[in-house]
Amino acid sequence: MNGVSNKKAFKDITKYIEEIKEKMHASGAGLVIMKDNEIVHEWYSGTHHFETGARNIDRSSQFNVYSTRVTYVGLAAAIAVFEGYLNLDNKISDYFKELNKEVLGETTVRHLCM
Repeated sequence: MNGVSNKKAFKDITKYIEEIKEKMHASGAGLVIMKDNEIVHEWYSGTHHFETGARNIDRSSQFNVYSTRVTYVGLAAAIAVFEGYLNLDNKISDYFKELNKEVLGETTVRHLCM
C-alpha cells in the first residue's frame, strides 16, 4: 500500500461495507479508497465463494461488476443527450448504417436505455 491507512478515518465506511456484505449474504467484499492516485485505505473480508477451500478475498481478487457498467453507459448516454450528440428517439439504424435496418426495425436509443 502506497499511502498510510488511517483506520479510524475509514472506520464507518468499512463497517458499512461489512454490514452490506452480511445483509446481501455475499461471500466476500473489498474496499479500496484512493486519493491523489494513491491507495489510502484498503480492506478485504470473506472468501470468493461459500464452498470449502474458497480463496480469501485480497488485493489480487477480481470481481465481475456488471451493474457498474450499466451506470457508466447510462451516464455517457445522459451526457451525450445533454450536449446534443444523441437523441433518445432516434432509431438505432440512424447510427449504425452497416447493420440490417430490417432487423433493427423501429428500435430507438430510448429502447436500449430502458
